[in-house]
Amino acid sequence: MKIKIRAALLAGSLGLMPLNISQAIAVPTVNELLPTSSTHARDLVAKEALPQPFFAPVPSLSRISQQPSILAAAPLADDAEELDTVTVTATLRRTKIRDNPGSIYVIDQKEMQQKGARTVGDALRNVPGVVSNLFGQGADVHSTYFIRGLPTTSTALLIDGRSINNINQEHVDLNELPVAGIERIEVLTGGATLLYGSTAVGGAINIITKRPPKVAQGNTEVTFGSYGYSDYRVSYGGPLTENFRINAFASIFKTAADYYYEVDRSFGKISGIRKSGAVDSNTYGFDADWDIDSRNSLSFSSYYRQGGRGITLFALEDQRQGISFVNPNITDPSDPLFGTRTASANQLGLNETLIPRLTLDYYGGAITLNKKIGATENSGSDLQVRVSYDRGRTTEVAFDEANTTDVGVFNFRAGHAWQVSPGYNLTYGFDFIQENGRAFSAENPLIYQANTDKPSLFLLNTLNLADNLILTAGLRSTFGSTAAGNQFNRSFEGSLDPSVGVRWQVLPSFGLRSTYSRVFKTPNFNDLFATGEIKGNPGLVSEKGSTFDVGFDWKPGSTSLLRFSFFANDIQNLLGYNLIEQGNAKDEELSALYGYELNDRVRVNFPSVKTSGFELSANWQFVPNWTLFATETYTDARIQEGFKEAYNGTQYPLVPFHSGRVGISY
Repeated sequence: MKIKIRAALLAGSLGLMPLNISQAIAVPTVNELLPTSSTHARDLVAKEALPQPFFAPVPSLSRISQQPSILAAAPLADDAEELDTVTVTATLRRTKIRDNPGSIYVIDQKEMQQKGARTVGDALRNVPGVVSNLFGQGADVHSTYFIRGLPTTSTALLIDGRSINNINQEHVDLNELPVAGIERIEVLTGGATLLYGSTAVGGAINIITKRPPKVAQGNTEVTFGSYGYSDYRVSYGGPLTENFRINAFASIFKTAADYYYEVDRSFGKISGIRKSGAVDSNTYGFDADWDIDSRNSLSFSSYYRQGGRGITLFALEDQRQGISFVNPNITDPSDPLFGTRTASANQLGLNETLIPRLTLDYYGGAITLNKKIGATENSGSDLQVRVSYDRGRTTEVAFDEANTTDVGVFNFRAGHAWQVSPGYNLTYGFDFIQENGRAFSAENPLIYQANTDKPSLFLLNTLNLADNLILTAGLRSTFGSTAAGNQFNRSFEGSLDPSVGVRWQVLPSFGLRSTYSRVFKTPNFNDLFATGEIKGNPGLVSEKGSTFDVGFDWKPGSTSLLRFSFFANDIQNLLGYNLIEQGNAKDEELSALYGYELNDRVRVNFPSVKTSGFELSANWQFVPNWTLFATETYTDARIQEGFKEAYNGTQYPLVPFHSGRVGISY
C-alpha cells in the first residue's frame, strides 16, 4: 500500500490537494486551472503550447513571433488531434507528428499522470517499438531496453537533445530517471544517427525538461509505502525579472524492497527474503532562461543524480547444498577438518557476498544560445549554439571487488535552421564530441585511461512537394576519429550516411509514411574500456548498416486513431556480449590480446544482425475521458552471423518476440 500527499503552489497561493490512498492525484497546470470546455477529443491533445523555438530543444523567447505554418505550437483548442501534437525530435524543428515521415510518439504530462508514472521507465510503458526488461528495484545485470530489436548500446537516450547514455550505457536504468522536472518524452523509433550521431542507430528517447515558467509555480509531493518505500518531490519555478526565469526541483526516492519471494524450479521451490532489492536515488535540477532581447536568448540546464541499487547477478540466491571445498589453513592430515568437505552455500557464506551493489554519481550542464539572424524576426533563419558537459562515475561492487568507470563527455553543437521558402527548409550543423574516461578497480588504480574525439557534420532538407506530400533528404558526415589511451591507441574510419523520408497524406484521415537511413556508430569509452561485470573490448570495430520502415496513420473516426509501422534493420558489427569459455579458439585469442579470464563477459561485435517486425498503436475514446488503447510490438532480431557459430540463427539475447498491452485509461 502507498499513501500519497501533494501540495501545489501557484502565483503565491498554496492549495492542499485531498489525500487519496489508492490513486495518484494529478497536479493541475496553469492552463488547466483556467476555465476550459470539455469535448470528446480532450484526452488526445497536447493542450499547452510547447516551449520550444525553431531549433530544439531550448526555451522559447517570450517576445519572438514565429511563422504559423511551420513554427507555431499546437493550438490550445480542445478539439486538436494527437497527430497535431508538436514534436522537435524528428527534425530539430517544431513540426507536427502528421508532418513527419518517421515514427514518433509523444508522452505528455497528462499521459504520465494517467500511468501513475514515477520514472521514465514507467512513462515508456505502452510505447510501440520500445520493449524493456526489468527496471528499478530487483533489477539484474540483464536490465536493458530495446528499440526495434536494437539494444541500449545502439540507441540514444537524450536530455533536451544531448546524449547522456555515453557516460555509462551499460547501466542505464530508466527507473533512475524521475519524471519530476520533465515536460514530455518524445520517442523516435528507427535510425536517428543523421541528427543525433552514432548512439542513435536504433532510435532515440528524448527527455524534454520543463522550462522555467513565466508565472510562479510550486509543487510538493510525498509518498510512503511498505517495504521501506518513500518518495519525496519538490519543485519551484518562476520569474526573477521580466526577462529572467528559473526552475529547480529535487526528487529523493528510497526503498528496501526486502520482500518475501517464492519461485518454482524443476528441482523444487526457491524462497527467501530479497536481499538485493534496495534502491536509493537522489536527483536535483536547476534551469534558467534569459531573454536577452527580441532576437537572442540564453538558457542553462543542469542536473545532479546520485544513488545506488542492489543488483542480482544471475540468481535470487545460491541454493546449492553439497558444495565441495577445502580449507587451505588446515594442512595437518590428522585433523578431522583436513581435505575436501561439503557444505551448503549458506554455511559457506556465499549468499552474504551475493549482494552486489551499483553506485552512481552523475552530473551535467548545458548552455544554449538561440539567435534569430534573418533580416526580420519572422524571416525563419535561426542559429543555435550549445556547449554541454556530462560526467558519470559508476562503481559496481560484487564479491568484495569494486570496479569503477568514470567518463566525462564534452559536446559542442552549432546549427542553423533556415526557412528558405514556404515549402523548403534547410537545417545543417556541426557536432563535436570528446569523451575522456578512466577505468579502475580497488586492486588496480588505473586499468585504462583514454580520450576519443568524434567530429561530424549534418544536413537535412525538408521539401513540401505538394500540400499533401513531404520529402526529407539528409546526409551526415562522420569524420575519422581516434581513441588514445595509456595502453591502446585506436583509429576509426569515418562514414558518409544518407537518409530519406516521405509522407503522403492520401486522405485527410489517412497518411502513408516511410524512411530509409544508413547508420554508423563508433565505439565509445564504455564499449572499449569499461570494467565491471561486462568488460570493454579495445578491439571493437564500428557498427554500420541500414534501417527502413513503412507505415500509416489512420483516423477511422473523430475519437479514434490507428498507427502501424513495419520495420527492417540490417546491421553489421552490432555490439553484443560474449562469455569467455575454455577451449574456444576465438575466446583464447581475445584473452591473449586483452587479458580476459575464464567466465569473463566481454563486449564483442556480431558481424551480421537483421531485425524486422511491426509496431501497432490503437486508441479509441468511446466516451468523454475514457479511452480504450492497445499496443503491440513484434520483433524478429535474428543473428545472421555471431561472434561464435553457436549464436548463428538465434534471437539476439533478451529481445522478446512479442510485447503488447491492452487497457482502458481515464
